[in-house]
Amino acid sequence: MFSVVLRVDPSGFLRNRIDPDLPLPLLLSTFQPSPYRLQQRISSQPECQRRRRADYHRQKIRTDPLYAQVVRDSRRQWQAEHAAYQKAYWQAHPEAAERNRTRQRQRDRQRRVTNLVKNNVLVPVTLCPYK
Repeated sequence: MFSVVLRVDPSGFLRNRIDPDLPLPLLLSTFQPSPYRLQQRISSQPECQRRRRADYHRQKIRTDPLYAQVVRDSRRQWQAEHAAYQKAYWQAHPEAAERNRTRQRQRDRQRRVTNLVKNNVLVPVTLCPYK
């Protein structure tokens, strides 16, 4: 009997490995494959299955334009049908709303600083002593 160790490759998609020397941060799950499901490569634990489905969904969106369009249309339809959801959420969760405002201010400040740094790099050619 052997254990299957799952590892995330650089693209973020789950791959199978039979590798006991795998570094701990990449270790997701170790399990005994079912003797009745010889093709099983991922543990049947709910978290592992959730990740498997989510990885498949993300990969499918990246590789299938038609599927990606259906997902976008579905999200837009849900938003149209539940237009008041976001406003109700922020009213029901004032601490989350405040945290979001604070983080948005930090992002705005960082963006302004980054733009200033980029703009300060340019030196007018007329002021340069070397011609």
